[in-house]
Amino acid sequence: MTYDAGRNDEEIDRRIADLERQLAKAKEQWQQAVHEGIDSTARAINAVVERDAANAALAEAVKDMRFLLSFVPAWAKDVPEGLDPTFYGTLTAAGDREVKARVDAITARIEAKVQPEVAR
Repeated sequence: MTYDAGRNDEEIDRRIADLERQLAKAKEQWQQAVHEGIDSTARAINAVVERDAANAALAEAVKDMRFLLSFVPAWAKDVPEGLDPTFYGTLTAAGDREVKARVDAITARIEAKVQPEVAR
């Protein structure tokens, strides 16, 4: 068997070129994976920041709603029967019951929406 330096050098050069292409491709794939990982992490961080901001806004809105509901007069919280019409805020027991029902419904909606969020 004879040694052909030119042929062997060509084979070595081909293998080196092939390995360099494989290395370049692997490097490109690695860089893409790093960028995708960074993008994914940034999206996750942004989602957490947005969620926290929304929860803070919700907590502030709930605080404001509870403050406003504290101004609901006593006659809208407890409606006794059989009083003179002048003792009712709306001048009728039925009217006061409607106001109370609406205040109760608003309060219930607020509490229903807040409880799951606060539990997180």
